[in-house]
Amino acid sequence: MKGPDLLTETTYYLLVCFLVLFTGSIAFLLTPIFLVGDLIVSSIITIIVGLSFGLFTSSFIKMLDQLTKHHHAGIWIIVSLGAILSFTAIFLYASSERLAEALGFVPLPNPFFVGALFALSFLLPHLLAFIEDHKRK
Repeated sequence: MKGPDLLTETTYYLLVCFLVLFTGSIAFLLTPIFLVGDLIVSSIITIIVGLSFGLFTSSFIKMLDQLTKHHHAGIWIIVSLGAILSFTAIFLYASSERLAEALGFVPLPNPFFVGALFALSFLLPHLLAFIEDHKRK
């Protein structure tokens, strides 16, 4: 691999990793909002935020995909790790005693459910883009 190609590939993957880490940190920070309402309201908020970040990351990956060769496996590993990171951040933070003390009540939705819902809604745009891309080929 030549120097400029290696630099492009490295930059590409670092930007995707940064986006995924950013999503995980935002999921962590928004966890109290995910747990404010009842199960239906909490689920709707979680799905909207997860889809929003998933669509943003997916569109960013499509934009960068034009600069380099498409590496599905690398992208899926990074995005899957980001979904696991987001799930873990939400689950651990929502399960903590400090959050219950800060909110003044024990959150009604199950933290496992909220974390899994966010991770799945984050992965959905990537899955749909992957399926669409392979249907074109």
